[in-house]
Amino acid sequence: MYPKINMIQINVLDPDKSAKFYIEVLGFQLDKSKSIPGVPVLKSNQNICIILYLAIEKNLRNYPRDTGPLIVFEVEDIAKTKQEWEAKGVEFLPNQWAEPTTGIALCPFGQYVAFKDLDGNIHEVLQPHPVKEQE
Repeated sequence: MYPKINMIQINVLDPDKSAKFYIEVLGFQLDKSKSIPGVPVLKSNQNICIILYLAIEKNLRNYPRDTGPLIVFEVEDIAKTKQEWEAKGVEFLPNQWAEPTTGIALCPFGQYVAFKDLDGNIHEVLQPHPVKEQE
């Protein structure tokens, strides 16, 4: 049996400021039943808590060349999401496989593009390939 993911911790320099980013820009909700002062907990639609935990220093990432985990957020329309988030100040990071005009790349799972949060944590958004119906 595979281990089950219980929660995701994102280390940030200012948990309250980061909570505002994840809520107002990315659309998550605060889970008041699990949050404690200084440690906001966000709700995901898969019942996996996202904890914003205080870090002391910023780690500079060199996406996609360095190691380190990232979270892949699934969206229905990647172009629309990218446009909306860019309007809210989100910095996207196209890679060498990206389409030059959109910055969106293709992989076996679908279309994706990376972005940075306020503290330089790198995540990706993914629009999965459409599910083919069985004949």
